[in-house]
Amino acid sequence: MGYTNTQYLPHNNASDANFRTWGNAISAAFTAAGWTKTADTGQVNWSTVTVPAANGLVYEIWQPSDALQTGATRYYVKVQYGNAIGGTNQPIFKFSLGTATDGAGTLTGQLSATDDNQFVGLSGVTTNLFECNFSGESNRIGIMMWRNTTVLVNGAPAMYIFCVERTKNLDGTDSTEGVTLFFMRPRDSSGRTLRFQHTIIFGAGPPLPATNNFISLMDTTNTSSVYNSKAAISPMFPVYGRFGNPHTVLATCRAVDVAEASLVTATLYGASRTYLATKLGFASAIAPEGGGNGALLFRFD
Repeated sequence: MGYTNTQYLPHNNASDANFRTWGNAISAAFTAAGWTKTADTGQVNWSTVTVPAANGLVYEIWQPSDALQTGATRYYVKVQYGNAIGGTNQPIFKFSLGTATDGAGTLTGQLSATDDNQFVGLSGVTTNLFECNFSGESNRIGIMMWRNTTVLVNGAPAMYIFCVERTKNLDGTDSTEGVTLFFMRPRDSSGRTLRFQHTIIFGAGPPLPATNNFISLMDTTNTSSVYNSKAAISPMFPVYGRFGNPHTVLATCRAVDVAEASLVTATLYGASRTYLATKLGFASAIAPEGGGNGALLFRFD
């Protein structure tokens, strides 16, 4: 059983206190899940940090504390927290992976893609608090920020989801092959819903470009999949020159089969998993592809 937590957090940078509140919640989730902050210099101090200027960022670098965090199977997660371009008090953050760090805040070695689009077209910044969910263990992390937000970016709800998990063996245990990053955020200025998976294969040279897609087994049908009192749930499959064994941190199902914010259980690799369902924001378009009839399932156990 891993770490889970739900908090209601501000979705604005209107004050230093607000910025510290939502940013420190992400930081604290890594600690509570058993991850360790690196000794890189220049990392944010949540007791004293002030709201960055427009397009400004502060950072932390984290590493898992599982048995594979050694030698050739090490990796690191860089989290950047900041203020969107335009300075409308809109929170923004970025996640990226690397297999090493230079000790001063720069990831090195094999690197994942970095989402460098700072949002424009912001609207609806509010003083309301919105639901944020955190889940993880020493070998995985999942963060869902502002699930039910009314803040819009280019006309779409500004919800974010980020998950990291090692690749899997056939029995569902972590493999030494690599690590996958899943990241979803609101639309860019051209109207694209940005969601990608990126798998680093340790020692294999430069990784493949991130795919603006997720691979699951759902289709575009807007009818129930329930049969024998069970709804069809599909895990996510990483793509790195082949389809890897499915991850456990995210899954999909048909929207009609789940209620918003409900907890859904499924058996994967012979173990029961609990997922938090959402159909809000970009989630309904994750799977099935572009159909708007899907639900995203965020691991919550």
